[in-house]
Parts: sequence; C-alpha cells; structure tokens
Amino acid sequence: MKDKFELRFNDVELTGSDDSLRVSGYVNKTNQWSEPIGTRKKFIEKIEQGAFRKALQNGNEVHFYAEHSPAKILATTRNGSLTLREDEQGLFMSAEIVPTSWGKDYHTLIKTGVIRNMSFGMKVLKDTWKQLSDGTYERSISELLLAEVSAVRNPAYVQSTISARSIDIVDDPQINLSKETENKMFDTKVNDVYRQKLENFDNDSVAVRNNELTEEEKEIRGFEQFLRNEDGAERRAMTTTTGAVMIPTHLHNQVVEKMYEVAPIFRHTRNFKPANGKLEVLAEKDMGKAATFIGEAQPLTPEDFTLSKVTLSAKRGGTAVEISEHTINDSGINIVDYAIKMLSKSLGITVDENILFGKGESFNQFEGILVDVNKIAQKSIASLSGLTMDNLIDFYNSINPQYVSDIEKDAVWVISRKAFNRISKLKINGVPILNRDVVENGTVYKLLGHSVYISEKMDDPTANPNNKLIVFGNFFEGYTTMTQRGIRLRHVTGDTDTTQALRGSELLLLDGYFDGKILQPDALKVMKFTTV
Repeated sequence: MKDKFELRFNDVELTGSDDSLRVSGYVNKTNQWSEPIGTRKKFIEKIEQGAFRKALQNGNEVHFYAEHSPAKILATTRNGSLTLREDEQGLFMSAEIVPTSWGKDYHTLIKTGVIRNMSFGMKVLKDTWKQLSDGTYERSISELLLAEVSAVRNPAYVQSTISARSIDIVDDPQINLSKETENKMFDTKVNDVYRQKLENFDNDSVAVRNNELTEEEKEIRGFEQFLRNEDGAERRAMTTTTGAVMIPTHLHNQVVEKMYEVAPIFRHTRNFKPANGKLEVLAEKDMGKAATFIGEAQPLTPEDFTLSKVTLSAKRGGTAVEISEHTINDSGINIVDYAIKMLSKSLGITVDENILFGKGESFNQFEGILVDVNKIAQKSIASLSGLTMDNLIDFYNSINPQYVSDIEKDAVWVISRKAFNRISKLKINGVPILNRDVVENGTVYKLLGHSVYISEKMDDPTANPNNKLIVFGNFFEGYTTMTQRGIRLRHVTGDTDTTQALRGSELLLLDGYFDGKILQPDALKVMKFTTV
C-alpha cells in the first residue's frame, strides 16, 4: 500500500556558492501562516517551532532531490552531504551536491537564480484545527516526519512527477476540530518500524552508490537527455552515427512490457527477443505424439514424431507520436515514462492488427490468423443474428482440451464489436452467458470461463471481407512473435523540421524489427458468418 505524504512549497532564497557545489537556504519558516491550501476545503497552516527538531531527532534518512525525482538525488543525510537543522527562523538546509552531471547542472541553476523554490515532503503526526468565521480553517502542526526536501523550478507541476512514485500525495488532509489529533500508528511501539520504513523509502527507485549510477539509471538519464534535446555523456553513449538513439536493454524491455499492457493478443503469444534477425522455432504438428513405445532393440526414428519448423525473420516496423514542446520541457512530467507509454500503445495496436490480418512475407507483414491462405480451421454460421449458445459450445469443444486448459497460458476469445454485442444478449435460464469481472486494471469479460478481448478492426469489411468475427484458442501455443533487440528512436524537432516548428511540437519516431507467424494451427479456431 502506498504511503500518504503531504508536500509543501516555499518561495525562499536558495543560494549556491561559486567555489564549490554547496547550496543552502531555509526549507520552511516556522510559526508563519501559509497561503491558503487545499482543493475542496481551504485552510492555512503553520509548523510550530520545535516540530522539525523533533523530526530530525527521529534519525531517519532524508534525501535532497531535484524536482522530487529519486533519479536525480543531489545529497543525503546518509553520508553527511546534506545537513538539516532547526533554528529560531525555521528549518535550514545546507548541502554539498554530489558531482554528477545533473548535480552540476542543478547547482548552476540554483547559483544563477533560475531555481530558488524549495519543497519538502512530510507525514503529519500531530496537529490541531480551528475553524474561522469565513469558513476556512487554521491548522497548527506540532509533530511530523520529514521524508525529503527538493529544489524545484515550478511547484505547480510537481504533482504529475510524484504520481508515478510509491507514495500518495495528500491534497486535502482530514480536518478534525478536536483539540489535538494524533496519528495513532506512530505511537512508541511502532516508531522503530516506521523509521525503518522511511529508511527504505526510495530503495525501489534509487540508492546512493559512491556517486556511481547503475546501467538502468544511465539508460533512463540518457533517454531523458535525448527527449529533452540536452547534451550529456549518457545520451552520447546511446546515440548512433545517424543521430538516432538505440533503445538499450532495460528500456527495450520496458517498451515490450508496455506493449503487453495495451496489446492483449500480442501479450498471449509466445514471444522471443533474439539479438539476431532470424529465429527458427519447432512446433508439434499433432498434439499427443510427443512420445512413443517401441519394441526391445527396435530403433527410434525421427518419423515417430511430427514436427514443423517455423522461421521468424526480421521485418521493419515502426510508429510515430507527436508531443508538444510544452510537455517535453515541463520538468514536472516524467517524460521518459510518458514517451514510452505513447509509443508502446501505438506500436502495440499495430502488432495486434498484424497478428489478425497480416498478409505475410510477400507484403513484409506478419502471418495473419484471419487470412484465407492460412490453414486455421473455420466454422461457418449463416448469420450473426442467428448465433446461438449451442453454436458457441460446439465451437468451444472443437479444440483439443489440452490447448484450452494449458498450464502456461489459458485460451482466450478475440471477437469483433458486433459479435460481442450479439453474444452479450445470449442467456441461459435468464442469466447472460457473458460474465463481467471488475479487476484491478479495469473490467474483464469472460465467456465459458475464458477472457474476451474485443477487436474493432474485425468489423472493418476491407480488412475482414469474409466476416471472420470470432477467434478462440491458445495463442501461446498457436502463435509466435519476435521482437528483435535494437529498437531505434529518432527525434524530429523544430530545429530541423519547419512543420514541427510551426506546430510547436516534436516528433518521436520508433522503429525496430518484428515478426509473427502461426506456430500450431490446431490451437486456434475461427468462426465466420455468411451475413452480418
């Protein structure tokens, strides 16, 4: 479960020295009322003198971040590069910034006055509330846990950055008009447990490693430099002679994982990620002939087993998305996650459609399941409006049960929107046969116990002239895909393209090499309709 923290922003004078990477300034002035806070109910608050001193005595680690980003840690109390103290004015910080590339950049921005805002994250342990005559509230905080401090360019955009992290930001704390409220989970018995929790606060995001970055962090850093058109050693290490960026291993896997989320058909296939552009996959032609019995001293010959060989060869595919310059330059947006999500979604939709309708090698496309020349068994029904429950049960039972109940991957339905609408009206004893389950990621429909995915493309008469509106089977056994390592990303900016300059946007072009072919035809079945 996510921890719930509150963020506070202050327009204070954060300064940097000329002769070292040291910065200092007040994070918060105590006993001073804030500007109005809150979205639903407005309140003003002050942090009482002594609250920060108590928090620092707890001894949990506090990190100094740039823009609240764990990937841009500037200093930490762990190694003494960050010191915090409360004096008569408030919480004062002094930090010797770690000399990473972004550390030097942010020191320059602070020293020149480009960045002067401070923010901090806290968990309120004890506070008091008072309602004023105008309906607003006053809040006095006497005890808190300090989680982090950050230098920020524009506090208004920090919320979007924080949303991707393992914490929740509280905009509207619970208002309690009793004399004093206290978070009971922070009693003496559990204080040590929570302190340990704070120590592990960023273990899933970042760790201090003697000023060294992991390969994953270098990849993310270089990709962000590329997207924001910034120079840096990490970006140069990823850039080809043509100016494109080769997506490295971690981000390549992230692209494929995102494709799994938005492309359900692709997700259920047997996927390989070879380094080379060609891959041969063996498949049984006849389920059940994986073993045989022979007489004593009788030879075991290859003819006793029937195997086929499917060859996957690299086919270049790609996609493009347009992102506004405002989005790219907004420090509050995690531009790496945003770009990967947009590109993966576009590419995933294309791959799913190719699995169904690809025209094969001669067209430099996948081998499509619904293309007539491919030998997937078909069942014909006169009309979609005449589809019955008995038709569906017979269709379901036409597949070898071992494919339907495969241990590794379950069989699924892929149906058109029109077929979905027809099936949703079928009932048994007044109960719809199409079940709807609400799960963590949304709503999932099931038919005869198997997940249902809808393809709008299947209703397109140009792509699907023979009305093959229902597919059922085990895609893991029946279809194989390849996503070759080495996906490239190119950046078209307003500096090099007049159209992009006029539109105030930048174009990201993602291309790589993919393929998909039918592996085991018996694992899949198709239902087509004479009339729709």
